[in-house]
Amino acid sequence: MKKTTALIPTVLAAGLILAGCTSPTPPAPAPATTSGPVVAPATTPAGNPPASNATPGSGDAASDDTAHNAAAEAAVRTAEGEANGRVIELDREGNGWEVEVLVGDRIHEFRIDDAGTAVTDRRGDERVHPEDQRRAAAATISVTDAMRAALAATPGTIDDIELDDRNNVVVWEVTIDTADDDDVEVYVDATTGEVQA
Repeated sequence: MKKTTALIPTVLAAGLILAGCTSPTPPAPAPATTSGPVVAPATTPAGNPPASNATPGSGDAASDDTAHNAAAEAAVRTAEGEANGRVIELDREGNGWEVEVLVGDRIHEFRIDDAGTAVTDRRGDERVHPEDQRRAAAATISVTDAMRAALAATPGTIDDIELDDRNNVVVWEVTIDTADDDDVEVYVDATTGEVQA
């Protein structure tokens, strides 16, 4: 009985040694689930999230809204980068965006593609109207921040946004197309970012 008892620990020790000497088989790679390269999310120089790669018309209303609004933000970045100025008006027209950028005392008009990433037309600049100049000087909230505040209050898609006066306050007047196909005007205080009732 003592020989059998002494043999068991020896066999167990040998098994453990052999198990430690073998290399485990690496796991098989997971199957790819994307059709293209995977790119880590980034932010723009202003710290804003980049525009979505989703395309409007995909069938999912929430995805379509997100893609549309991301294209609006991209159109702002594209126009501001092109003119090195500040967007004071954005309007959805047909299959693209019309954007007015203030540079000094001049307005530069751009036509931006549907995705918001390319200038398709650039119109000559003109002298800014004094009222627009005054509103732009008073506004400390960016057009992008105003769009986000308006969408948080009223979900939908951006139709247009411009600086205006309301109750003696400079506001971003944001027109949002809602799920009910209504155009809703949302007013965002251009100095505080608060949505007005």
